[in-house]
Amino acid sequence: MVVPPPELEEPPVTTTTQIPTTAGVAPRRSRLVALRLLAGAAALVMALTGGHLLATGWGDAADGGVHRLQDLFWGVDEALLLAVPLALQLRRPARHPGAARVALLAVLAQLVGAVAAATIDPFGLVLLAFVVGVVALHPRRREVLRPRVRVDLPLLVLAVPASAGLLAFAVVQVAHHYAAGPGDVLEAKVGWLGAALCCLGLASVVLVSALLSDRTPALLAAAGLAVLGGASVLHPHLPSSLGVLGGSAALVGAAVAASRAYAVGSERPSA
Repeated sequence: MVVPPPELEEPPVTTTTQIPTTAGVAPRRSRLVALRLLAGAAALVMALTGGHLLATGWGDAADGGVHRLQDLFWGVDEALLLAVPLALQLRRPARHPGAARVALLAVLAQLVGAVAAATIDPFGLVLLAFVVGVVALHPRRREVLRPRVRVDLPLLVLAVPASAGLLAFAVVQVAHHYAAGPGDVLEAKVGWLGAALCCLGLASVVLVSALLSDRTPALLAAAGLAVLGGASVLHPHLPSSLGVLGGSAALVGAAVAASRAYAVGSERPSA
């Protein structure tokens, strides 16, 4: 009788279960959390320190109401050019590189204006650090800093003279700042400097929105021009007013910028 050879036992097959790892996701998630913390803190501080003047400045009755226009300049600068763009980074920041660029332009304009007026404020340097941190952590950082040029010619035709006018107006405000004597109530509330910083920021945002065909910056610039233009027409004789003519021009510019913003379309994250 032939005995069949014993069957060789096959080695047990071991299967390794692939457990999804979050190693590649965690850094990105932590960057977004850090970005939102920085942006949220800066937006809140801007809203509480000067941004509220966008609403309360209209009714400022101190010293006979002479601060109303200058309050609104501070309100536009710290609400529309800083608080709102930073707040937009709290949800889906990848959709708002243009808004991050507005905040960066505004804070750099504040730094340039403060240097020109010889009034560098430590708070301004802290704000600069926060905004730079937001840009450094932004998921579309490269596009924020090195955007693709897509000129909106109709808006550029408006933006060039508007930016030149705003820059000239800023120079005049800085001159008033230096000419202010002791006890000047406007200088005491840093009104001249606020008007200068706002004009520098608006000038840069208006020009960049035309060069890049950015919807968000154009809308923010339009809102700022509308506020300052309307207030100047209502109060043509108050300090830092653009006057009836300048205010009317700002209102026209606001209308053109808003219409072009809707024409160029919304920002979309790159693929």
